Amino acid sequence: MPTGSIKFISANCKRCGIPFSYRYKASKRSQVFCSRSCSNKEVKRNRSEKDLLSSWIKSIGSEAADEKLRRLKLSKSESATRNNTGKNHSDVTKSKISESCKGNQSVLKGRTYLECYGPDRAKQLSEEHSRKLKEGYASGRIKPSVRTKSAPTYKNVKLRSMLEFRVIRFLEESKKLRFNDSLFYEHPAVYVTWLDSTSVKHTYIPDLYIPSAELVIEVKPQRLVDSPTEEMIKKKDAVLREGYKFEYYTERTITCRLTIQKVA
Repeated sequence: MPTGSIKFISANCKRCGIPFSYRYKASKRSQVFCSRSCSNKEVKRNRSEKDLLSSWIKSIGSEAADEKLRRLKLSKSESATRNNTGKNHSDVTKSKISESCKGNQSVLKGRTYLECYGPDRAKQLSEEHSRKLKEGYASGRIKPSVRTKSAPTYKNVKLRSMLEFRVIRFLEESKKLRFNDSLFYEHPAVYVTWLDSTSVKHTYIPDLYIPSAELVIEVKPQRLVDSPTEEMIKKKDAVLREGYKFEYYTERTITCRLTIQKVA
């Protein structure tokens, strides 16, 4: 087709306002966006089925809109049956998954192992869980993930709280220790296990470890140290049984020791 017969339409982008031109085709609607990026930002892509159906009825009619919505639902259903490799499950597998999940979306539903499975099975499951966690922690493959919103990252290590950061900086300055050299955070060498009141085994990961002094430091708010829970007591006893020294460091500990140093 000769170049002169190709018709171009000039327009301004509906979102960014930049002038652009596009090739005119009678079979297509007018183009109002200069790029797909502007189109995606302007158009709400996650509209409800009701909104979609309403807009489609206006543009293509009721019957065509119903058929289009049916195909969309079918497409979503097929996508949901795909596994992580992108392959479709067989009909037999789909049936097994469907039957196994009926009325059983969450087995525990807020209950403990003991309430669900009884003492023997609960103890077995807890021990298996603790063993896998301990192996993961010891290898460095996993780290405890609970963090406060204010928890900082210090020397590429994500801490649990600002109090831990303050204690680490205090130890570096007062005892001339170096983080990740003579002062370690959640070190695999000092992982210990303890038993709760139902004889279920748990893994305990102390906060800080000073190898030269064989000292384990647990960072806690003063209010918790003043009224220790049974779990805190059992964890401390487990550390002492392994032959380590144990100390709590709190916000009061840091303040008191800083005051003593200044007076001295």
